[in-house]
Amino acid sequence: MEMRPLRLALAPLGIAFGLVAELTFYDSTLGLALPVADFVAGCLLVVAGSVAWERLGESRVGALMTLAGFTWFIGNLGGAAVYLHRGALVQLVLSYPADGCGGTSLALWSPVHISTRWWSRWRATTR
Repeated sequence: MEMRPLRLALAPLGIAFGLVAELTFYDSTLGLALPVADFVAGCLLVVAGSVAWERLGESRVGALMTLAGFTWFIGNLGGAAVYLHRGALVQLVLSYPADGCGGTSLALWSPVHISTRWWSRWRATTR
């Protein structure tokens, strides 16, 4: 099965997912600017990731950016989900520009991400 149709479908799917997530968890007390900015940021990650994944199929940068966009919207659930996109963004930064995603960088930064995520959660519950 060819991956191209899947990669091309991720952009509109991500936009729809983001729209549903933002509308579902919309809080009128925050105003409209914050949810719109949140939606735009997540959409930029999903669309840019889909385009990068399509153009540079052998690179993992596009897949990581798309993953960061989807997990950006999952953050609307609250709690620890707010931090999910950070892992993909850290891996994205570490892999740029030579797609060095994996090996040493993955082995070092994945535990760092997991420990900071749990530390943040622990701090939030002990206040």
